[in-house]
Parts: sequence; structure tokens; C-alpha cells
Amino acid sequence: MMTYFRGLTPEFWSAVAAIFSFLLSVYLVVYNDWKNKKKANTELYALISILIGFVDFVQNTFFHNTATLEDCLNIVKKIKSLDKNILDYNRDYFYNDEYDEKVLQKTAAFVQRYVAWKGYHCAIELDVFSEMNLIIALQRSAIETILKIQSVYKGKNNKISSLITDDNRAVMKHIDEQNKIKADCFRAVENNLYFIENQQPLTTLYKIKEKQEFPLSNLIAACYKVIAQGKFFYPLNQKEYLGTCLFFFNSEITTAKFYDDKYGNHEYCFINEKGEKMGIDKIFSLLHFIANNE
Repeated sequence: MMTYFRGLTPEFWSAVAAIFSFLLSVYLVVYNDWKNKKKANTELYALISILIGFVDFVQNTFFHNTATLEDCLNIVKKIKSLDKNILDYNRDYFYNDEYDEKVLQKTAAFVQRYVAWKGYHCAIELDVFSEMNLIIALQRSAIETILKIQSVYKGKNNKISSLITDDNRAVMKHIDEQNKIKADCFRAVENNLYFIENQQPLTTLYKIKEKQEFPLSNLIAACYKVIAQGKFFYPLNQKEYLGTCLFFFNSEITTAKFYDDKYGNHEYCFINEKGEKMGIDKIFSLLHFIANNE
């Protein structure tokens, strides 16, 4: 045997070495590719779990218990003092370059929103509505990322289908639809309360008509309660309040003016961005009611 190998030329051994080197390089490429894909799958599962957990965190923290004014006062306090280090956006599972490009675009958008939210701090009481809209935008971004992962990897990875079930998707789509409405309402209410609070004649008029101080903290919590519940409950859904609720929660006040009604009486009205009018007395009556009733 040794005599046989002794007769082989250096060129032969060089060719054998080259073949083995090539086979080893192929093996390493295949192995590293397998290892990278396995790591990507593991991190993708972690990402899904983190994002679903974040969606649930927002729901449980800000929308789970809004039955009473006291509940919503406590939620408003949480909004202003929330620990924003709940996620570590430096973790690899946000950035694995083995992910599909469409998924990476969504994760990048989520991280950017998260960093922007961390930089925001309430300067005045009414800023809680802007803060809440940043949280909602972040939750919506998490939902978009989860749904994109599901659509991209559907049929390719059975474990993802078990992590993102049909029920999960239905719930998240419903949350997302409700969030669009809530975000518009939070924006409108912040604008409207800011308009009233910063018009000294209006706050004075409110105090005179309602015979009390302008209860801004209660009003903020009361408006939060109405928006968080997703619809107007009795008696706000009755004729006495419904039109006023729709005006105050679904549009932005731009000015206040005196108008003469058809009987020649002066009427002080709010005007929204659509040019629609609503008597100031009706708005004050609504605000007084929701701020002082459970």
C-alpha cells in the first residue's frame, strides 16, 4: 500500500488537496448558511413573541380597565410616568439580515418609532394625548410588522403559523382599526381642550356657567375614558349629548364667534375645521357632565 502511494506524483497530491479544500469550502458554506438560517428563525420567533407581547402590553396598560373616571385618572398618571425602557431595541432579533427585506423595513420603522417615543416627554397636562398617540402609532407599527412576517413566511414556516394564529390576526386587525379612530379622537380632543384652556374668556365663562373651577385633570381623564371605550354610552348616545359629542370628539375647533340665531338672539358658538357650528353652552354642558359623572 505504501509503495503504491509512494509512486504518486506531487501534482496528484496537489490536486487531491485542492479537491478536499473545495469540498471543505462547500461544506462550510452550506453549514454556515444552515447555521445562519437557524439563527434567523430563532430570532424571528423571538421577535414575533416580543411584538405580540408589546401589543398586549399596550392594551392591558391603557385600554383594559376604563370603566370609571378614577380608573382613567390612574391611566393618565401612568402615561406621564411610564418607563420607556420596556424594550431593548439593540437586540439582534430586530436586525437579522437573513430576514426578508419587507420584514426588515417594518422592523426598522418600529425601532425608529420607538426611539422617537423615548425622546418625547409631556411638558403640559394636555400632552398626554400626544403621548398616547405616539404609543398607539408604536402599537400599530408592531401589528404591521407581525402581519407582514405572517404574510411573507406563510407556508414556508409552520412554527410562525402556530405563533401567529388566525385568532391573533383577527384581534390585531380589530385593534388596528380601533386605533385609527382613537388617534383621530385624541388629536381632536387635545386641540379642543387646548383651545378652550388657552382662551381666558372661555375658561372664565366656563367657571361662571358651571359655578366651579375649570377641572382640566378631570376633563382629560373623562375624555380619555370616552375615547378608550370606543363608543358613546348612555346618556352620551342620546339626543341631548350625541351631536355635541360628535362635534367635540370628532372635529377640531378653530375659532369661537357670536352669531345671531333666527330669532335675533346672540349665540356664542365654536366653529370647527369644516365650518360647522356648535353652541358653546352645549360644549360646556357636555364637559361638565363627563368630568363630574362616573
